[in-house]
Amino acid sequence: MRAPMKCSRERWPVLVELKLDGKLLYRETLKPVGITGDGQSSFYENFKAPAGRHTMSLGIIDDGGDEKFNYFLEKEITLEPVQVMVFSFDTVTGAVYVK
Repeated sequence: MRAPMKCSRERWPVLVELKLDGKLLYRETLKPVGITGDGQSSFYENFKAPAGRHTMSLGIIDDGGDEKFNYFLEKEITLEPVQVMVFSFDTVTGAVYVK
């Protein structure tokens, strides 16, 4: 008979970093939800930014490290007054989206 094994389903905490024109707007690490720690990590935050052209960068680390982003998006954006922007991550393709 085999010895019992403990196979944890727990995921690493996820770090998200958002910069606008090179200035850090947001950096936070969240643990996955759920009893076994294997659920999603959901981030929600509001920011005010001036209208106009900007360089936006969003980095995600989900492997327990704190140096190199596993997923990264840098994009030129044009913000309109009172515009709402949403950032999303597709776990299947590994792509970061801006809507």
